Amino acid sequence: MKLKRAAFAHRRLSSPRADRAFTIVELLIVVVVIAILASLVLVSYGGVKKMAINGVAQTALQDVAKKFETIKINEGLYPDHFPDEINVPSGVGLALTVVPDNQEFCANATAAGYADIRWHVSQTLVLQGGLCSGDVVADSVIGDYNDNTNNEVITAAVDIQGSGGGFKLEANETWSTLTLSWDAVSGATRYELQTKKTSESYWYTREQEDGGQCYGNASYCRESGSRYGDSAHSSHIDATITSLDWTDSSIRPSSSTNGHEYRLRYYDGDGVASAWYTLLFMPTTNSQLTKVSNFKVVPDLDWVKFKLSWDSVIGANNIPSPEIEIQTKEASDSYWYTREREDGGQCYGNASYCRESGSRYGDSAHSSHTPATITSLDWTGSSIKPSSSTNGHEYRIRLRSTLVADMHGNWVAYTVDTPSSVPSVSDFTVTPSSNWSVVVLSWGSYKPTNLLSPEFEIQTKNASDSYWYTRERDDGGQCYGSASYCREEGGSYYNDSPHSSHTPIETTSLDWTSSSSRPVSGAVHQYRIRVRGNGGISGVYSEWSQVDLTRP
Repeated sequence: MKLKRAAFAHRRLSSPRADRAFTIVELLIVVVVIAILASLVLVSYGGVKKMAINGVAQTALQDVAKKFETIKINEGLYPDHFPDEINVPSGVGLALTVVPDNQEFCANATAAGYADIRWHVSQTLVLQGGLCSGDVVADSVIGDYNDNTNNEVITAAVDIQGSGGGFKLEANETWSTLTLSWDAVSGATRYELQTKKTSESYWYTREQEDGGQCYGNASYCRESGSRYGDSAHSSHIDATITSLDWTDSSIRPSSSTNGHEYRLRYYDGDGVASAWYTLLFMPTTNSQLTKVSNFKVVPDLDWVKFKLSWDSVIGANNIPSPEIEIQTKEASDSYWYTREREDGGQCYGNASYCRESGSRYGDSAHSSHTPATITSLDWTGSSIKPSSSTNGHEYRIRLRSTLVADMHGNWVAYTVDTPSSVPSVSDFTVTPSSNWSVVVLSWGSYKPTNLLSPEFEIQTKNASDSYWYTRERDDGGQCYGSASYCREEGGSYYNDSPHSSHTPIETTSLDWTSSSSRPVSGAVHQYRIRVRGNGGISGVYSEWSQVDLTRP
């Protein structure tokens, strides 16, 4: 029995897995696996947290937009501070920025710890990525606002690396100066620099000093040209020189589809030329160029003056030597037109002159050449606003280069429609005096916000009549002694200014004493009032408010 037990014990001790500890390698594998799983959990949590905060920032900004718009509707102006009821969740901050006046606002939302969470909203009520263009109003900041968020720097300056030898091109924001530079080559006796448009077959050398055409004629310095080897030109650049600043317009791209090519080589002591180092300067495609942001067209209360405004593009665009182009048209038109920049008037009194293909389209005083420093225009011309209730007016704006032909950003459009609804006149009453010698028409004060030169129109008639009539506003008398002159349909004096068809918007009552303005005994007289625009837009008015007056 003892032998058996000993044998059994031996078998247990010799079993390959019995009581065996983990090796160092196995422990390291376990630790690595745990670390990987932990990192995945942390990354996942971090991503979810950022998404949540980003959503909260957007929601907070949308709440700001709604509350600011409500205040504007009720008070006529946007506030210059956040209302007390604005709630800012933890980790998110809000700030107002500087705007021209209280007809506008722009608010930022950022998040503590996340430099790339940046949102803004303005009076357009559209939530947009990035921050407002204006400076932050210091005492407006609420919540955990992140001052370290910055919009991406957008510039027209370029830095292009060539195929080798340190050969590169740098251009300033206006592309007025191009700097071509390269690494010094030991043993080089001179450098040769040539250039051409991508559409050309021949290469040319240039005046070393400014890149100008050789003796005023590029063909002289073509590779086979009569002056190709002149020492003052880029075919003979001294070995001590490693850069040239060129300013001539002929050495940079001339159109959005035609770039410029450059090539450089050096000669050694034996006069042997090296291989060419090459470089291509091609303008950014139009679809990637800066678009004008926050473009809007807002009429004043009377729809007499239209303010076109947009965000500043200075220091925030990638177009060399930019200017702004603005066009407009009625919605029903086929052609777009530029306008007199000063007031929006027709070009030389004739819109067709400034049609896109018109003879004066590109005149410098017009909206086709609006300086990039300008951020708003006030237009008062009758031809830049809707002409009827069914025909809106369209506007569009883009940024384009004064230096490179056909280089421009995409159009940004805005449409101004006539008011779709006009509030009716409230509290309209018609009250006779005790002896019926005077009839008092009265109504509530009216503060329209969407009519062009608003006024009241008042009409009256016997209940048995088919036609409505306007009256002498002063006393309710018949129009020029004959009611038919001011009949709604076909009356020759219907729209005369002293009549009730043109009652000033400030008026809230009229005392009519004429016998024709009130019912006779046992009859019914009807009165009605509405608001209408009187500034050149036809067909814009409120619903009628009517009162029937019965005389015992």
